[in-house]
Amino acid sequence: IMPISSFSQIQKFSSMCGVSIPQSLKNQLAPLSHQPEQVANVGANYAYEQCKDLLLHGVEGIHLYTLNKSHASQEIISRLRREGILS
Repeated sequence: IMPISSFSQIQKFSSMCGVSIPQSLKNQLAPLSHQPEQVANVGANYAYEQCKDLLLHGVEGIHLYTLNKSHASQEIISRLRREGILS
């Protein structure tokens, strides 16, 4: 799972990989495209929800891609631990 930190970066990355961004997420990110801190917050929250859902449904582990920006990943792990979802 890669927390989104830049709307333009994730659009470029997803097109290079041939994957799509869920429309509901695009709708949240597009109006914030020139507000990098807000994009990062939405991206981290979305990634957190993905991780939470996977772990609560029995996935044994998750892999977070940090791309040399570990702040979001650290926050996701901390939140999961605070809520008792991850030990």
